[in-house]
Amino acid sequence: MSKLLFSIFMIFIITSFAYAEYECETKTIETVVAVITKTRYCGDAQGFTLETVEKKDSFSRDYILKYNGKSVLRLVDSEYFIIDLKKAFTIKGDKVVLLELNTGGTACPALYTFVTVKSDGTAKKTEDFGTCSDLPEVSRQADTIVVKMPKYRGTGKETYIYKDGNLIKGK
Repeated sequence: MSKLLFSIFMIFIITSFAYAEYECETKTIETVVAVITKTRYCGDAQGFTLETVEKKDSFSRDYILKYNGKSVLRLVDSEYFIIDLKKAFTIKGDKVVLLELNTGGTACPALYTFVTVKSDGTAKKTEDFGTCSDLPEVSRQADTIVVKMPKYRGTGKETYIYKDGNLIKGK
């Protein structure tokens, strides 16, 4: 009996610790066709929000990226398990957000992409990038964003550079 109580206690502690990191407001709206979960990221998202549209009778979902309440990008039938708003920046008047694309797997837990929103509301997404690591180091250097993460194999770090809406793999 004491092992059972200890196990329940440990599950409670681990669950509490896992959810302590995400203290964000979430609203769920259920319709006949889909469940729409609107999640507001609490970190450095600078007006960006993300809606998850989980389709009933389907394993696919859509993600709607919004800036100040206006839809700027829709990822239809996304193959990603969860998409998170990682960090946002303002560069030369453009709004730039780094999205973490969680695969739901352990061999390759995450990839990343940048979305740039121009002042006229148009959005441009870079290609997905990364080494499968979910431990990026993100920094800004003037009008450039640098993302470093452990290499997939071997030692050292892989570097990705975002500048003027383009993504370059560094050395």
